[in-house]
This record gives sequence, C-alpha cells and structure tokens, in this order.
Amino acid sequence: MATTFVDMKGATLTFAATEAELATAGLDVSCQIQDAHVQPAPETETTGATLCLDAVDRTVGLKATLEITAFQDWSDPAGFCWFLQTNKLTDQYFELALPASGSHTGKVTLVPLPYGGAAGSSLTGTVSMAIEEWADVPPAPAGTAATVDAEAATAAA
Repeated sequence: MATTFVDMKGATLTFAATEAELATAGLDVSCQIQDAHVQPAPETETTGATLCLDAVDRTVGLKATLEITAFQDWSDPAGFCWFLQTNKLTDQYFELALPASGSHTGKVTLVPLPYGGAAGSSLTGTVSMAIEEWADVPPAPAGTAATVDAEAATAAA
C-alpha cells in the first residue's frame, strides 16, 4: 500500500449552537487555528478486588477531546477568544473538516483559551474540550483501501 498524506492546509473548524447551523450560521475560526484534532482515548473502568482476585481495569468504550492550539485574538470582540470566554461551559457543536477527507462533527463543552504568554512571541493558547457527543471518524472516501476492499467484496458476491 502506498503512503498517503493529508495536509491540514484548507481545513476548517466551525462552531455553532446546533448541528444544523454548522453549515449556515456557524462561527468559522479556521484562520486562528494552528492545530486542531479529535483525540480519542479508551474509557476504562476498574472492577474492584475480591478475596480471590486483584482489581482489574477494563476498557468499556471510547471518549474523546477536541484539542485546539490557536492564536489569541483578545483585541477582536468578535474573535475566537471572546467567543470561547462569552460561551464558556456551554455546549456547542463543532465540525472539523479536512481537505478531501470529509468532516468530523460532535458536541463539546466550551473552555476559554489562556490569556497571555511568553514575552516577545505571538500569543497562542492550547485548550482541550471534552466531546459530549461524537460520531466515528468520517466514512472513508471512495477509492481508499477501506472502500476498495468493500467494493471488491461486493463485486465478488
């Protein structure tokens, strides 16, 4: 299989009060973003120890966070920093769309970006937002290994 790369140039990150508004009335913050990604992680649960067995950690599902590093734009009242500050701890929908790779949507609880930073540098901030509702990574586009295998299996049947 050949190596394939997806470049983040041209990607978009949008927030909106409802999932439907993502396409029409969402706040596109793409130009402030240096890094945005959905970070899945296993969700574990510990089964208590008994007189016969030690405690056991087991995976019970997946959880995820939306990880963002952005330029601070506190001087812009309509900017990303004030959007997060004004709406902190509220639920908003997001869409992270990668060029030629589809999009990933979910609902996060908003957390403000940090304020300030190192002297002599452009101010950036990193924030992690818990994703309350999320779909799996978008379906593979036609022609990818996953769909080529599925198409071959369908054709053989």
